[in-house]
Amino acid sequence: MSKKLALTETISYVLGMYAHSPQEERASVAAESGSEVAIQKFAEIALKELGIEPNKILLSEKEGKHRAMFYNSKIRKLFDRALERKTKIFKYANAYAAQYVAGMYDSAGGINAKGLFFSGLDAADLLLLQNVGIHGLDQGSKHYISNQTHFAAFIGAYSAKLPHK
Repeated sequence: MSKKLALTETISYVLGMYAHSPQEERASVAAESGSEVAIQKFAEIALKELGIEPNKILLSEKEGKHRAMFYNSKIRKLFDRALERKTKIFKYANAYAAQYVAGMYDSAGGINAKGLFFSGLDAADLLLLQNVGIHGLDQGSKHYISNQTHFAAFIGAYSAKLPHK
């Protein structure tokens, strides 16, 4: 395996989910979401593009949260290195960034009466969103999307959790 992640559009989605899911152990790569479909998408990409064996992916569900996890220290290191440079990697509004933001949303996003939101974003995430034209407003621990129509159009084809019309 190389020292750099061979980034594809679909691996960008997995990276977005990984970045916004709690990671348990040093060698684990996990994704967590309220959407079972998003977790199935994560697992399928891990099988097809990352070469993870089917019996190595652990699926679970607890209190409405679905989770997929596998152990691979090399992939974990590649993901962590890529995330250190995420504002440079995803600085343009293209399919790679759309897939990454869709993974973020499927893992740490939601919708309520005030609209679409993200939870738990850091300064780099906010910069990344601004770079791709997604603006928002912080209210408590949530970051609400201001331009929701643009946001939905940007990630709509990739998100498993965003309501489709």
